[in-house]
Amino acid sequence: LLRCFLGGTRGEAPPIDDLCCFPATGCFRWVLDDRIADLSNSPEKLAQSIKSIIASELGIANDTVKLTAHFGRTYIAEDDMGVNSWHADYYDKSSFVFSAILYRMGESDTVDGRPPLIGGWTGFVDATDSDEGQPLQRLANGSIILHRGTVVAPKQGRLVLSSGGGENFHSVLPVLQGGRSAEQFFFGCSCADPNEL
Repeated sequence: LLRCFLGGTRGEAPPIDDLCCFPATGCFRWVLDDRIADLSNSPEKLAQSIKSIIASELGIANDTVKLTAHFGRTYIAEDDMGVNSWHADYYDKSSFVFSAILYRMGESDTVDGRPPLIGGWTGFVDATDSDEGQPLQRLANGSIILHRGTVVAPKQGRLVLSSGGGENFHSVLPVLQGGRSAEQFFFGCSCADPNEL
């Protein structure tokens, strides 16, 4: 369990009424290794496994968690990561209550014959711009320096789970060499009526 930034907010996004969906802290970040037994499973089966992990870790009923979106993505060194790639998933879509990143490969693996991965970590911000000092420093060349936060290295089978709100602003950090391949899953949560997600 990683410390999560409790000073973040959900901004103008709709509030989440079902507080039973969250642990006592109201947010979470977990990095779990070797919890997904078979990475070759279909995205649907992977989503079911991740859904069960979320429900189990939070101590909530499995049917309160529902997959709302999934996509796979490989970032390579030539990709333009963008200067505004730091985001909170819940701000993009209010059904993204929980976020999951499943790394398909790690730093020593290769993608499409490219050299081993350097970079491509996932960064989490641990402060707001209104805090003393800025957690993110944006350079003139488009690069960003993370001054206050947590980074998670890609590792095959590693699962990064987090609550989706402003307490977990995050981004893929630049890939300097090779490729970073991961699946992303987003889940909603409703304790009152899981079918209304």
